[in-house]
Amino acid sequence: PRFSPLLADYVLGGIFSQIARGEHSLSAKAIFKNFGFIIQNVPGAMKKAEKYLMRSIEEGNNVGSDFIVSQASYDLGCAYCAKNEKNKALRYLNDAKDIFQRMGADLQLKRVQDVLDRLD
Repeated sequence: PRFSPLLADYVLGGIFSQIARGEHSLSAKAIFKNFGFIIQNVPGAMKKAEKYLMRSIEEGNNVGSDFIVSQASYDLGCAYCAKNEKNKALRYLNDAKDIFQRMGADLQLKRVQDVLDRLD
């Protein structure tokens, strides 16, 4: 029961993080079809990503979910990186890196290291 809101916050935070980063381009048809959602959510996507991902990190720490904390930290760090907020990006990416190392999650560790290398 306690994992449901945590997972929902992480998923929503990840979605808004991707929107804030502008990672996916949309076709004209997709933009037209989703125009209301885009107008309503794109301008505030970074604030929403911060809200949901920070809540995921806090709650993940409370329940001991390294998986959620590391992934949410990575997503938040990438969003800050895309917004040229290097200090904030470094903080969350290094947090994710530390947890990935502790977990032995080599693929995720490489992913975060690639982003960190681009920040230098």
